[in-house]
Amino acid sequence: MKTIKVEELMVPLGEYAQLDENKTLYDAVMALRRHQKEKKEKIHTSVLIVTQEGTIATMLTILDIFRIMEPKYKEVEDIDLSRFGMQPGYVESMLESFDLWASPLEDVCHKAAQVVLKDIEWEMIPQDVIDAEATLDLAVHRMIVNNKHALLVKKEDTFVGVLRSFDIFSTFCEAIEQCDIPQKK
Repeated sequence: MKTIKVEELMVPLGEYAQLDENKTLYDAVMALRRHQKEKKEKIHTSVLIVTQEGTIATMLTILDIFRIMEPKYKEVEDIDLSRFGMQPGYVESMLESFDLWASPLEDVCHKAAQVVLKDIEWEMIPQDVIDAEATLDLAVHRMIVNNKHALLVKKEDTFVGVLRSFDIFSTFCEAIEQCDIPQKK
């Protein structure tokens, strides 16, 4: 883990769906959908949002899209309550208490077309970014601790790719397949 560098496993930016910040959430969903259809073997679960200056503003994930489509989640604490021993019944009661997802699915299309990406409050935090020269142990640790499935990869001051948990897992699988496992007696 300490010998493999992030840049060896990252997906280069050019292979990722990218969208201008002036587009809508609808455009982002459609761009992600098109990209998934084109890249069947390497399915991406996020779209990179690009500023007018051409820099990456953020990585919009499927979960981000869900949160944006139901704005009442802002009223719910921004933590994963299930990780702190909350009973499933309590977590489910939040669905009713906050009246989450009460609108019909047909309303999603209209909502998505009205949300302009640059109007969404993005927070690019250091935990979302990893250096291309960093080793895999740090990347995996950061993903686990920060509950992230992908990290933006930077080389010097420029974004160069995305490191996905899927690619790291594939590397794990390849290593495990090559192991000599002692047979049980």
